[in-house]
Amino acid sequence: MSSKNSNLVRNYGTPPGATPPDLVAIGGRIAEVRKVLGWSSQDMAAQHLDNSGKTMWNIENGKTLPSTEMLYKLSSFGVSIEYILHGVGEMQRHTPVATLRDDEKAFLDIYNRVDDAVKLLLKVLLVQKFPK
Repeated sequence: MSSKNSNLVRNYGTPPGATPPDLVAIGGRIAEVRKVLGWSSQDMAAQHLDNSGKTMWNIENGKTLPSTEMLYKLSSFGVSIEYILHGVGEMQRHTPVATLRDDEKAFLDIYNRVDDAVKLLLKVLLVQKFPK
């Protein structure tokens, strides 16, 4: 990539006077997310994000920014976009439903169907039984 194109990639979306994104740090966090999710670089690219291995290599090695579409897909696995882009907060916002066991999904399904009074009662009972 020419120096001119490299500067365009590095400054993509950066307002004048603002600090450009740290591509190396972003790539490192994406690699970290991939490892936590138990995916190889090829698996992540092809099976989960519809990208090529070369694209993943370029992102993980700080050569280019992840696309908006890639960030959206990662967020569908419970990954925090703020964490990826800025290193702020926790890596995962929530546990993706796809990773829950069947009994956990069944519990959440029941929980989501009961009224607020029952939810409050469950919370009180669980907090009493399992304090922090």
